[in-house]
Amino acid sequence: MKATKTKTGLYTVLAYSPDGRKRFTGPDKRKVMMEAAAWEAAHKKRRGVLILDDAVKNFLAEQDGILSPATLRGYTNIAAALRNLCPDFMQMACAEIEEEDIRVLISFMQADELSAKTIKNRLAFISRVLSRNNYEMPMYSAPRIELPELHVPDSITVRRTLKAAKQDNPELWLCIMLAATGPLRRGEIAALGRSDIVGVDPMANIDVEANVIHVAHDMVLGPDKVWHISLPKTKRSDRYILMPHEVIQAIADRGYVTNWNPQQIFSKFSWLLHKNGIDHYRFHDLRHYCISELLAQGIEEIYIMERSGHETLGTMARYKHILNNHRKTVNDKILENFAKLSG
Repeated sequence: MKATKTKTGLYTVLAYSPDGRKRFTGPDKRKVMMEAAAWEAAHKKRRGVLILDDAVKNFLAEQDGILSPATLRGYTNIAAALRNLCPDFMQMACAEIEEEDIRVLISFMQADELSAKTIKNRLAFISRVLSRNNYEMPMYSAPRIELPELHVPDSITVRRTLKAAKQDNPELWLCIMLAATGPLRRGEIAALGRSDIVGVDPMANIDVEANVIHVAHDMVLGPDKVWHISLPKTKRSDRYILMPHEVIQAIADRGYVTNWNPQQIFSKFSWLLHKNGIDHYRFHDLRHYCISELLAQGIEEIYIMERSGHETLGTMARYKHILNNHRKTVNDKILENFAKLSG
């Protein structure tokens, strides 16, 4: 669908239906386009034309059983959100979606106060659906994503958390240790099994000298609202990690890691902080803590990426920012101490 500017300064759009066509004209380009799209949708789909919403439904049906449950659930949610926010856009013919249509869609999403990351994800989904049906996604300029500042708990806070968990809930203590020293994600912890201790027969006793675990699975919430064991988040997420001896010993003593799903780990962790008067932070922040500590120790980034499962060095740059802030604090203390020499 394309809007043309007339000599009088008005915009005109030609809309089609199975029985004919209708021209819409007005001073507001976006309003004219949306009115034309709404008319087309109200007069049903054109015969033999692939509508975007149908392309989306076909795509989701094809990917069921191929994509991970979490990815499929995310795509299903995106499709539902697009139908609610921009039903007229979803009724457009795939072959007629142009650059201006994408710009209008972006403006609608921005008006709905969606984050830049959410907008980018939705546009990427549309692009994938169009590509699957041999249509090219029009060029567009997506809003810039501003990465949120990482929150990294300090060592004192983490030690307090571990001490409280060891006294109240050994199972939660083990989950925290896996995140703070792994650094494993919640889904990876929930999916970790006895057989993931490297070189150990799952039916035999665990050799506590084998301190390596294999992160080979992830627990994710599927479209059916049921937790599923799937492959790791990325190729790099499938990794081998040397863990502290006490973590492996705890698994040996228990005979398993945890029976909780990721949401239960989050809930129990939040309650532990509240119960013990520890300032709230996310369970995922333990992962940030581990990576920041490794950087502070001077460990090379490539080895940290192997341990954490990060895909790119660009991600590591976010942690350097935290490290620089920490370095400034340390330098201030050094100068403060030296100032006392002349005082």
